Amino acid sequence: MRWTLMPAVMLAVAIASPSSAQISVYIGTPPPAIVYEEQVPPPSTGFVWIEGYWIPAGHRYKWVRGHWERPPFEGASLPGECTGSIETQAWRSA
Repeated sequence: MRWTLMPAVMLAVAIASPSSAQISVYIGTPPPAIVYEEQVPPPSTGFVWIEGYWIPAGHRYKWVRGHWERPPFEGASLPGECTGSIETQAWRSA
């Protein structure tokens, strides 16, 4: 009979004991300064220039070069502003 009460006793102890949770956030050094690249001509019409940016890679940062990209769909609205002429449109992200 003693062993049949053991699960109930363990459940009562688990409910009565205090519990704690811990969340760790690592904030390291900020990314290096922005690398200014020369914008190459677009591959064809309809492309917008995406400026280069730093992405976290482990405990460092990796530079992603600027590139031309098609908007996801016709009339897409992206945060930022379009600069340049019709031939040299560039998208400056906000």
